[in-house]
Amino acid sequence: MVTEQEARSWLESESSTYRVTTDDHYVIALSAKYVGATDPQLTAANGTHTFMFRDIVAEFQSLRSRFGSDVHLVKSTSFGKQNANANVPAGESIYVTVYDPGTFLSKEAGQAWCARNFPDLSGASLDNVCLPRVASVPH
Repeated sequence: MVTEQEARSWLESESSTYRVTTDDHYVIALSAKYVGATDPQLTAANGTHTFMFRDIVAEFQSLRSRFGSDVHLVKSTSFGKQNANANVPAGESIYVTVYDPGTFLSKEAGQAWCARNFPDLSGASLDNVCLPRVASVPH
């Protein structure tokens, strides 16, 4: 089993290998987590609702296994609207798992993909695990 520090190093390395093309197409945010993030709707690999580095790695690997090579890990600062989050510890990153086949030209196309791939979810529950986002330059 990897340590938290090894998982953190892996996340840092993996999140630097892919760059979202910021041409205003849509990507699907499948997850956005930082160390210590809690999500009452999801269970982390550690069995709780609080995500640590190893849990973020496990979630990413599970999503890549499910959806394939168009799943990538990026930092939240790499694209789109930037929102301050007071819950994120100082100096920590938010790791975003995105599905980016490069073919979603509208929010509606992304929403349709989400509905097909998560048919048991809707509304806020669906947005929690599958949210179309504009791949724009960070702003």
